[in-house]
Amino acid sequence: MKPAHLNPVALARLFWFLCSLPVVSASHAGIEVLDNIEISHDSAQSTIHIHLNIPVRYKSHAPEHSGDLLSIQVEPLPTPGSGSDSLLGRQSMAWTPDRRVPLFAVTYDAEGFANTTINLRFQKNVEFAVRQPADFNSIEVTIKERESGRSEMTDNKGVAGPESVGETAPGPGVPVISGYKAASAPALLALLMQNAREKMTDKEYAAAIRIYTKVLQYPENEFSQDALEFLGLARERNGQLAHAKAAYQAYLERYPADAGTERVNQRLMALVTARKMPREKLPTAATRHEQPSDWTVFGGFSQYYRRDVNTANVDEDDELTTTSQSSVDSNLDVTARLRGNDHDIRTRFTGGYLHDFLDNGVNSDTTVSSLYVDAKDRQHDLSMRLGRQSRSTGGVLGRFDGLLVGMDLTSKFAISAVAGSPVESSTDGIDTDRYFCGLTFEFDGFADGWYANTFVIEQRADSITDRRAVGGELRYFDPTRSFFSLIDYDIHHGELNIWQFLGNLTAPDKTTVNLVVDYRKSPLLMTSNALTGQAAGSIEELLDSYSGSEIRELANDRTATSKLATLGLSRPVNEKFQVSADVTALNLSGTGSSGGVDATDGTGNEYIYNLQLIGSNLLKEGDITILGLRYIDADKAGTTSMNFNTRFPVTGNLRVNPRMRVDYRRNRDDDTSQMIYQPSVRMSYQVKRRLRIEAEVGGEWSNREIIDGSEKDRSYFFNLGYRLDF
Repeated sequence: MKPAHLNPVALARLFWFLCSLPVVSASHAGIEVLDNIEISHDSAQSTIHIHLNIPVRYKSHAPEHSGDLLSIQVEPLPTPGSGSDSLLGRQSMAWTPDRRVPLFAVTYDAEGFANTTINLRFQKNVEFAVRQPADFNSIEVTIKERESGRSEMTDNKGVAGPESVGETAPGPGVPVISGYKAASAPALLALLMQNAREKMTDKEYAAAIRIYTKVLQYPENEFSQDALEFLGLARERNGQLAHAKAAYQAYLERYPADAGTERVNQRLMALVTARKMPREKLPTAATRHEQPSDWTVFGGFSQYYRRDVNTANVDEDDELTTTSQSSVDSNLDVTARLRGNDHDIRTRFTGGYLHDFLDNGVNSDTTVSSLYVDAKDRQHDLSMRLGRQSRSTGGVLGRFDGLLVGMDLTSKFAISAVAGSPVESSTDGIDTDRYFCGLTFEFDGFADGWYANTFVIEQRADSITDRRAVGGELRYFDPTRSFFSLIDYDIHHGELNIWQFLGNLTAPDKTTVNLVVDYRKSPLLMTSNALTGQAAGSIEELLDSYSGSEIRELANDRTATSKLATLGLSRPVNEKFQVSADVTALNLSGTGSSGGVDATDGTGNEYIYNLQLIGSNLLKEGDITILGLRYIDADKAGTTSMNFNTRFPVTGNLRVNPRMRVDYRRNRDDDTSQMIYQPSVRMSYQVKRRLRIEAEVGGEWSNREIIDGSEKDRSYFFNLGYRLDF
C-alpha cells in the first residue's frame, strides 16, 4: 500500500480556523503537561518514554517493583509559561497495550500540596523500574520481560491471549546441546533463552549469537520469533552489521503481521541509514519488507460536569449561599500517525469547550492547547513541527503558534530553528502583535553521558524589541547521578532572566538526593511587561505616551526577581514503605512604582518543609497510600497541613480514592487563626477497556477567628463524567 499523502493547504486551513475560534474569556488555561509516549525494546526489556512539556523532579514511586498501577511522585519545576495554577488538574493519554507492554493509560494528576503524580495503568501485573533522564522533561519506565520467553501473543487490537505450545522433540539433524541436563524441548529452549539474555546483559555477544543460532535450529516453536529478533540485535552489537540486517529481514519475511514488526523494521532502517557507516544503496521494494503505511488514530474524548456551591456567614443570623461554578467541560485529544520506512508523520489536536451555565454562558471558553503536524524524514535526518505546540528549550517560553525545524548534521551535532508567536492561554487566538525567531545548536555525546546546546532568540512586540536572549543548557547522565543546568541572558535589557540547576544522586541503597536551584525574573523580563497596569492595550499605543527607553524602565519596574532552592531526599524503607522529605527556601522581590502603578512588597524569605510516607499493597494488592505533613513558614503566617490520600482497588474495574486535608494557619499580623478541613472521594469505574466513568465529591469547612468573633465558611463540589479512549 502506498503511503497516504497529507494535504498541506487543508491542514493549514484547519489549523488557522481552530486557533482563531472566538473566545469570550482570556483567562489563563492549563498547559498540556503530557506531550507524547514512545516505547523502545531491548533484548530482555521494554522502556516507556513519557515525554513532558515541562520539567519535573522525580521524587519516588510506588509500588517499588511490580503491580498493575504505578504511581510516580514528581514535583513540577519552575519553567516559563507554566504557573503553578496552570499545572493543577488531571490529564490523560491512552495507549494500545500489546504483549510486551500491557500499558493502556498514562495520567498526570496534580492536586497541589506537594502531591503530583504520573500514574501508569496496565492490563496486568508487570515488573518495572523507574528512572529520570538528565533532561528532566521525561520519565522512563522499564518493563522487564517474562522469564519464560514468548508465552503470550497479542492480536491486532492489542488484546492478550494465551498461546499453548506442546513439547517438541528436536528434529532430524539438530545437534545435542552440551552443558545442559536432559529436559523436554520447551524447558531446554527456555533455559537456552535465559542463558542468552544473561550473555546479552554481560555484553558477551558472540556467545549469545551461538545460543540464539542453536535455538533457531529447532522446529518452529514459541521461542523462535524472539530468538530471531535477538539474534539480529546480538549481531548488530557485535559489529556484524550485514548479518544483523539479514536476520532482521528474515524476521520481517517470516512474521510480517506481528506486533514486533515495527520495532524490527526500525532497527533495520537504522542500520541502513547509520551515519557512521558509508551509505548503502537502499533495498528496493522487491527485496525489502515494506512497513505498512496506513494511518493509525488514537486518543480520547471526555466530558465532566462540575458544580461548586459556597456558603459564607454574613452575620451571626444570616448566611449567603452562592453557586460559583456550574459547567460542562468537554475535551478531545486525538493523535494520528503515519509511519513508513523513510518517514514518521504525526498530528495531534488537544482542545475542548467549557460551557458555563452561569450568567447565560458569558464565561464559556473554547480552548486549543495543541494542534500540530510533526514530520520526520529518516533518510535525510530532518524533522519539522508546525502548529500550536509547547517547548521549554532553545529560549522558547512555553506554548506558541509556529514552526520548528531540525536537522542532524552529524551523529553528535544538530541544528534547529524556530519561529512563531507566543500563546499566553489556550483560549487565545493567534497573536499577530508579538513574534519571535531563534536558532539552537545541539551537541549530543561530545563526551560520555554529556549533552549541551546553545541558542539565540529574538522576540518583537509591535515595532520594538521585546526580548533578545542568548543562553544554553548543559546536562549529564549516568545510572547513579545526573544534572541539568540552564542559563538565559537577555542582552537587550542587560539582565539575567533564568539560571537553573537540577541535580540527582542515587546511592547504592536506593536513597535519592536531589537539588534544585532556580533564579529567574518573574514574570520573565520582556518589554511588553510595561503594559501591566496601563490603559494601553499594545506597545504601539504605549509609545504615544512614553519613549522606548521609558517603556523599558516601566518593564523593569513591573518585573520581580524570584529565588528558590530545594533539597530533597527519598528512600525505600522496605518493600511496602518509602519516605521522602524536602525543604524549600524561596524569596520574591518587590516591584517599583512608576507610570501610575504602585509598588508591591516582596515576600521576604519563606520556607516550606515537606514530609511524606508512601505505602503500597498494605490492605490489598495494588493499593497506594500517602501520608503527608507540610509546614509553610511565611512572613505573614505559619501554616501546618496534614494530608491523607489513598487509592484502593475495590475490584479489578473499580477504584476509590478517598482524601483528607487539614490546614491550620496562624496569622502573625493580628494573632488570629484559621482551621480548614477538605475531605473528598473520587471513584473510577472501568466499564470496558476504553470507557471509564469517574465521580468525585468533596467539600471545605473553614473556621476563622477574627478580632470580634469568628467567621465560618463552607462549600461543596461534585464532579461527574466519563472518558472514552479510541
